[in-house]
Amino acid sequence: MNFRILIPFWGHEPKYIRLLQEWYAQYKACHLPHPVTMITDFDTPEIPSGHFWLRSFPIANKSQHMFDHKGNLVCAALTAFHEALLIVDADAMFQFDPEPLLRPFEHAEFAMPADEAFLTTKIRNRHGQPTSAAKRCAGVMWFGYGGNRAALVQHYRDSFRELEAGRYLEERRLFEQHAWSLVADKVHAPFLPRTLNWADHITAFGSNPEAAIYHRIGQRKWNTQKV
Repeated sequence: MNFRILIPFWGHEPKYIRLLQEWYAQYKACHLPHPVTMITDFDTPEIPSGHFWLRSFPIANKSQHMFDHKGNLVCAALTAFHEALLIVDADAMFQFDPEPLLRPFEHAEFAMPADEAFLTTKIRNRHGQPTSAAKRCAGVMWFGYGGNRAALVQHYRDSFRELEAGRYLEERRLFEQHAWSLVADKVHAPFLPRTLNWADHITAFGSNPEAAIYHRIGQRKWNTQKV
């Protein structure tokens, strides 16, 4: 099964560049056959692009919330690439080729794993009551060969506006992730397995030889100690 790996990059701090370099070293160590393209904007300085295919998108109306910027990059990429795409954050480290785990989702237009970091598992409406939308992790997203990507982008834009309008009671900095979770709910997207989003740095999880991706979620990526 053929697909392209996309890694969004929009950080300006040196620690993000170091994380990206660590991600690429791990990618090379796994000898993955899938091409990787870094998606970014024209204004990001000092990008270590010599190791990557690079695709730049000019993003207007940049937000102070960094994940909003990432969401815009992903939307731009979805309309620019036509092959199957695995989009991962730089803290999602490959351990081996994820292709066998992705094969059942080859023709799924969209799939995401559950988010393991939240104490609540459902997005809440403005009254604090759980909705049908499960909280999912936008650090690992799959876009297969099926579906209408333009429609997915529109769903994302609509969901983001609903979050901004206060329809849901969720933390502002994570609107991008919650918007994709709402999209997944709207299109009945399947869940990717936990082995594509394994939080090995959390003691309750630990190492897992069956996990193709170790995802060091949140601020814990800056700390090598298990929590």
